[in-house]
Amino acid sequence: MRAAALESVLLLFACGHSKSPVGPQSSDDGGQATSCESLIRRTTEIYERAALDEALVANLHADFVAANLHMVMVDCHAAPASVIACVNAAENAADLENDCLAPLDDSGEVEGTFFSTK
Repeated sequence: MRAAALESVLLLFACGHSKSPVGPQSSDDGGQATSCESLIRRTTEIYERAALDEALVANLHADFVAANLHMVMVDCHAAPASVIACVNAAENAADLENDCLAPLDDSGEVEGTFFSTK
């Protein structure tokens, strides 16, 4: 049930923010992501591994992956070129968060702006 709900949310998110077809885009560079939407599979795989590494209980697993995927998509839509290249190179969630995303403080703020889902 949660997997279906997560899939629906991801589909709605991708459809609502995409100006291109939803899903992985093919490219000539060995399957590297070329758009924010094409990062969905890679980002989900990275956070699925992180959830397993952290031994999250099943009911938190999907929420953990969805929240982190959303965070990556927000930053990607703000700065696609740099985020796409960085996520393609990231080996794990720590690399992705430290190297690719805007840093958040303990209040969830970036440069004085509250983190939002806009």
